[in-house]
Amino acid sequence: MINRLFTLVVLALVVTMAAFSGGTQEEPGTAEPISMTMWHPFGPSGHPGGGEFFNEKVAEFTSAHPNIQFEATLHGVLELRQKMQVALPAGTQPTMWFGGPAAATLGQFAQAGYVANLTPFYDKYDWKGRMLEKGLQYISYKGQFFGVPHNPDLVVIYYNKDMFKANGWSVPETFDQFTSLVDKIKSQDLVPIAFGNRDGWPGVNFMTVMLDFQAGARDHYKNVLFGDARWDVPAFIDGAKLFVQLHDMGAFNKDINALSAYDASLLFANGEAPMFIQGTWQMAGVIKDATFEAGMFLLPTNDSKRPRATAASYGPFFSVGANASDQEIGAACEFLNFLLVDNANAWYERTAVAPSQKIDLSGIDFFHPLAKERAEMVNKYLDLAVFDLHTAPPRSISSNHMYAGIQALLDHKMAPEAFWKRTQELWVQEKAAGAIWEP
Repeated sequence: MINRLFTLVVLALVVTMAAFSGGTQEEPGTAEPISMTMWHPFGPSGHPGGGEFFNEKVAEFTSAHPNIQFEATLHGVLELRQKMQVALPAGTQPTMWFGGPAAATLGQFAQAGYVANLTPFYDKYDWKGRMLEKGLQYISYKGQFFGVPHNPDLVVIYYNKDMFKANGWSVPETFDQFTSLVDKIKSQDLVPIAFGNRDGWPGVNFMTVMLDFQAGARDHYKNVLFGDARWDVPAFIDGAKLFVQLHDMGAFNKDINALSAYDASLLFANGEAPMFIQGTWQMAGVIKDATFEAGMFLLPTNDSKRPRATAASYGPFFSVGANASDQEIGAACEFLNFLLVDNANAWYERTAVAPSQKIDLSGIDFFHPLAKERAEMVNKYLDLAVFDLHTAPPRSISSNHMYAGIQALLDHKMAPEAFWKRTQELWVQEKAAGAIWEP
């Protein structure tokens, strides 16, 4: 993890705080100084990358708003998540931060009063009109907005274009073609798909894809999350069985539960597996580590009405602390609007990070072909995709039950029926406790 602290302080002509609340601008020299802090993961490389671009934009903003002292601290993604879990209950959170995951976690933060309600700024800056619908759902709780979405992600299958071309393999259009491709790759004594589930969450992500794959499961899943439907139903059981069947047929490396997600990414990057299941959040790492041209596709189905299966994931979002002053909240939202809306296209052109906005992609000079593929997929599939199991249920279910439960499924130590029965039991408990996320 990289840690770096930089402070940008500009003392010159000042901008009035009335500008942050929609008032008229005061004379230079009269605006009250504001000191803001921010924790973020935008380093020079890896996920999510964009460090140089982010630092430039902070400097540009503070230059235009010289009454603001802006202290931004760089943390690794996992370190940042752990720090926020401690800082929020203690009331020691920064003014704003880049957090995750959204949905249930952010809903619990809002319920506890840790994060500021940013709904007025959605009206002021027309964020409701600009942001992708799925992103708006992920950062809302009971109709109010408690963050600003960023980096819309889908669960994809990366593939080695060079290996595909050399072997005459094609991107499959149906599930039968997909399983046939797996058999062809196995016949050459290769691992078809690199998959590391030691951390637990990759299996949860792919289980969501299995739910999207099953006919009827997509609509049922919405009714589970936001209605009174049950988890322990045949469509979900069949989805879990299909996941296990893919593992049993040799689609993945045998040591799936022993390898981390990073280990699996290196198998793919080193050319030891022609495919790799992960989210589009891994794109920066693929670009950095792979020595070949990589592409991505979504798992095909045999349903013409739903030709591709995937899962939408909004781990990343920006939030502001509820303990910030009104002036600090206004200044933070002014900065976020500048960073995310005014510079939306630049994220695509300079980084592996994507804005969560409705953007015409035709005029964008993407920094890498994978960034363009990701943007096109997001525009086409994001709002159709199901909510990721890793972010929609409370962590007591996703992390505490599903991580180990899916590992047990893949090791044949738990039956799919038992997995979903336990999920249903926990869901009833959490629902009774009022811990279920409500967008």
